[in-house]
Amino acid sequence: MSIFQSVKNLIFTPPSWVNTKLKPGHTSLLAWYGRKDWVFGYFPIGFTKSPSLLWFLMAAIFYALFPYEKDFDKAAVLDPTWICQRAFRNMILVNLYYGFWHITLYVMHWSARKFSPDSDGPSKSRLIHNIWYTNIGILQWTLWEVLFVHCYATNKIGYVSDAQLLSSPMEIIKLCFWILFVPFYRDVHFYFAHRLIHFRVLYKYVHSLHHRNNDVEPYSGMAMHPVEHLYYIGCVGLSLWIHASPFVLLWNGVHLQISPAAAHSGWEDHYISDQHHYIHHAKFECNYGNGNIPLDKWFGTFREKLGNKSESYKGEYKDDGSAEEEGSG
Repeated sequence: MSIFQSVKNLIFTPPSWVNTKLKPGHTSLLAWYGRKDWVFGYFPIGFTKSPSLLWFLMAAIFYALFPYEKDFDKAAVLDPTWICQRAFRNMILVNLYYGFWHITLYVMHWSARKFSPDSDGPSKSRLIHNIWYTNIGILQWTLWEVLFVHCYATNKIGYVSDAQLLSSPMEIIKLCFWILFVPFYRDVHFYFAHRLIHFRVLYKYVHSLHHRNNDVEPYSGMAMHPVEHLYYIGCVGLSLWIHASPFVLLWNGVHLQISPAAAHSGWEDHYISDQHHYIHHAKFECNYGNGNIPLDKWFGTFREKLGNKSESYKGEYKDDGSAEEEGSG
């Protein structure tokens, strides 16, 4: 068996809860979403079974290769060469990951269950559009990153140094806590930031750019208006309020850049498939959060499957694609 076949068999299979006898996207999420044990998805056992483990390993390797403290002298004076290097490295990391999903799904066709089987995927112009705005987002993240590292280097923000990071059991416990807390915090931040940009004015002038992708593909995940990037990337502001390693900042930044790719894949049969968010793009006024914390269920915005009949949805949705909720314009 070739290495490509091994990767395909490992990654490109439907999640265990998917009923492959139904059309893609029509397996109900009711039994899975909002379970009472959802909180354990953020604790060590759940973390090791989630995509966050992969993204954490990517962040850890990236930090080991390009640690912040090594460049504190350059960060202190905002050296332009160093800033360009950070931007270039961030672009390489993100585009390699997004490119993997785009090539395997839309070029090599390693998945077979597309949520919208009548669509062949993005046009060349749409793909270029999405790649352009994705990389604008990476540049904005780099700006945030540079400002934070500058503040660490000039002692404007307190932090735990790399030398201290594993120096005692308490420091190890604190590091583990922040590593596990970041995905939880990001999910909460995403829900409320996402609800906010669905208000009419913000949707019309900002968020509508992201929703140009009704049938999503990997690069559409970060294809946002720069103002929306500001809302989205703003979750790294957590590092202003905590005394932790700069790695926590990078972990937060890698998570927010990487996670949208597979969640916007447009396909059901791979292990990071996200039916919950695909329904949001298809039905628009539901499923504002991620599929982990049941915030949509608590706030009445949860829809469990594609199709026009829903057991859980409490809002107004019309089959012509319009909605009578905020953001419908």
